[in-house]
Amino acid sequence: MQKPPSINLSFLALLGILYSVQSVLGSITFQGMPAVFRESGIEPIQIGLIYLLMLPWVFKFLWSAPLEIWRQKQTYRTKKLFFIVNGLAITILALLTITTPAVDFYLVFALLMVIAVLSSTVDIALDGYAIKESNVREKNWVNVMQIGGGYLGSIIGGGLFLLLVGLYDWKWAICAIVVFLFLMLSYVFFQQQSTPHQQSDIAPHQSLTKAFSSKKILYGISIVIIAQLGLRLAQGMAMPFFVDYGITLTQLGLVASFGGATVSLLAVFLTGLWIAQKGPWFVLLTLLVAQLFIYLSYYYFSLQEQLSFFEACVLFLLNSACAAASFVALYTILMRLTSPEQAGVDFSLLQSVDTAIALLAGISSGVLVQNLGYQNYFLFCCIASLSAVVTLPLLFSFLSSSYKEVI
Repeated sequence: MQKPPSINLSFLALLGILYSVQSVLGSITFQGMPAVFRESGIEPIQIGLIYLLMLPWVFKFLWSAPLEIWRQKQTYRTKKLFFIVNGLAITILALLTITTPAVDFYLVFALLMVIAVLSSTVDIALDGYAIKESNVREKNWVNVMQIGGGYLGSIIGGGLFLLLVGLYDWKWAICAIVVFLFLMLSYVFFQQQSTPHQQSDIAPHQSLTKAFSSKKILYGISIVIIAQLGLRLAQGMAMPFFVDYGITLTQLGLVASFGGATVSLLAVFLTGLWIAQKGPWFVLLTLLVAQLFIYLSYYYFSLQEQLSFFEACVLFLLNSACAAASFVALYTILMRLTSPEQAGVDFSLLQSVDTAIALLAGISSGVLVQNLGYQNYFLFCCIASLSAVVTLPLLFSFLSSSYKEVI
């Protein structure tokens, strides 16, 4: 009897750290900045413009194939790319200390755009490396490292960053995050190149044409659009909602960094076990129903003039847990749909679709709140989630007969 492959803990640790670094950079931009901008007096419709920074993630699939071909030709290029490009992104983050959003919004925006281009490039290589180099036993843990690392980074970039801005100021918060990121990145520098499986110096042919001609990827695109619309729409103005309803940045940072840390990471781990028992489709559909009730709760509380700290905690923690769990379920499905031969290209395309939804939803959320108020905004979130609950089971029934490995 053949012995099952072993789990390379060093490989998984590397993935967890790199995904966390990626997430810190993204979370500062898309979670921390909207709340800081709102406290600085920037209008909601202008805050919505920050989601234009998602454009590099929307279009990263365009350079995914040449990047993956270049990376896979020589083993050492992977580690070099991770260290140098992430290092440049963190250095540019440090340059934000020369100004503030209230003084020069557009300079802050420009620096964040450069960070986004660099970070999205690393993301292509990291996903391709993680999916292709993991063995059968490691693949479920790769997904946990991706989502868990993502939420750990979210806690730092969204929660801890806001806490530091509230307790000290903008510049001290940026400096603290930069030091922390360089410490994390040092693990990549000192670790030996982790290659759990033998790589060939001849990279397989990879192209967007192969991705778009794959029925699995086309199904994946449909799944992302249906499942993510409600969640992405709600993410757009959720943090400014708490600020406008009387919650301070210090309080928001405390909830996000400590409470959010516990529930998000716990949700990631428990969802992994849940998926092993019930499968990703059942878990995703159940979470979408829970998501609908959470957004109804947001609507109910938006009818009040102010939120108590307790009410804000309950809303934030429930939404954090549900979002974390749904990402695990959805990305498990998407990873199963990708081809191992061009995992970076396929997964980049699916993520680009997800990011495009987040971009459009983020901009739309600012417009909706500015013109219709938070009540109607959360009603739109409810409608989007309800449509997913109704539509996805139909797609599931169709897929179950053709691609049983995805179920």
